[in-house]
Amino acid sequence: MHLMQLRDLLVEQLRGSSFEAETYFAGGCVRDWLLDKQTELQEADVCVHLEEGGIKLADFLCSSLHGSQFISHPEFGTAAFSYEGLRLEFVATRKEMYRKNSRFPQVSFGSLEEDVLRRDFTINSLLMQVSTANVLDLTGMGLDDLRAGLIRCIGNPREKFREDPLRLIRAFRFAVRFGFTIEPLTREAWQSEAGGLRKLSRRAIESELNKLDAARRGELTDRLGHFLGSYSDNNPPDSSTNNS
Repeated sequence: MHLMQLRDLLVEQLRGSSFEAETYFAGGCVRDWLLDKQTELQEADVCVHLEEGGIKLADFLCSSLHGSQFISHPEFGTAAFSYEGLRLEFVATRKEMYRKNSRFPQVSFGSLEEDVLRRDFTINSLLMQVSTANVLDLTGMGLDDLRAGLIRCIGNPREKFREDPLRLIRAFRFAVRFGFTIEPLTREAWQSEAGGLRKLSRRAIESELNKLDAARRGELTDRLGHFLGSYSDNNPPDSSTNNS
């Protein structure tokens, strides 16, 4: 299923509801569609600008589409289900506050702009309104960086890497996957904050590596070199879901 096919399906389901004008595709599915209109979806992120809207919309669509494997995480305002081999993940627009020494934030309902600013890189910040198919670039840099092939943190890159050290790996994963370049300020911050990799569990790191095919996974491992060798088997595995 392509993104526009999924959009057609959701437009029909949401017509006349309170969700209709407040539902957006977000992140990777929009990025990948802009790079290649024929990209086959494996998963899609949907954000809803309504309080508790992510869980409510997921519950509604899972029922109306006869989806399966429904799961929700009320503490994060997220939910997901599977439909015809596609994993759909839902979240209400939110703002985040990170606690010291935790990758997992405290969340509260927020605006579209706040939801975009919490994300990692500009190329992952793009939204598409489901009802109109209009693409929104609320950072003002996402579309330009996608065209230029740049990986750029949103906001202060050192703060972004400190909030969630997994972004240290994600930056290089996207660079390897798309053949993009990490822009200078983001790269400088990466080098300053690389010690944060020691806070990650083996499970979290391997989860990121496994999102690449074997050749690109080897390239990523080579590029990160001794940094990946610094994480400890003694770090506990991740038991939480991270949808970023």
